[in-house]
Amino acid sequence: MVMTEIIIIVMVLIALVWFLRSRGGTTKATMAPVQLTEDAASALADSVVQAALDRGNKIEAIKRVRQLTGLGLKEAKDLVEAYQRNPDSVVEKKKRPVNDLSADGVRDLIEEGKLDEATDLYRRFAGVDQYTAQDAVEKLRKEMGQ
Repeated sequence: MVMTEIIIIVMVLIALVWFLRSRGGTTKATMAPVQLTEDAASALADSVVQAALDRGNKIEAIKRVRQLTGLGLKEAKDLVEAYQRNPDSVVEKKKRPVNDLSADGVRDLIEEGKLDEATDLYRRFAGVDQYTAQDAVEKLRKEMGQ
């Protein structure tokens, strides 16, 4: 009886491995958003890369990504394939806040309690996204003791 149970377990494991391989090994890890460096994000946005992907020429796109980023073949291939699978899952890396910002106007707005206006001013002045600006204004507010 014990031998029969072992054989059944082994057969179930083999079937599971076969099933996962036949699906291409797609797991949640491969479907997660891809975090990009600024170079990789700009490489994917490159007009030559986009044109190659539109034509279905993945090899040309991979070569161009390698030229622009200096990535190895496997990394560039993985990046392009992840982008092809789900272009919306590619997440650009947030820009770092500007630390040497001489933003007396931002400080004044924080002191007046106008955090939304301070965030907007910081975003326009530093050229960062909304979330980075909010983080920077919050950090500045804490430093000021507000």
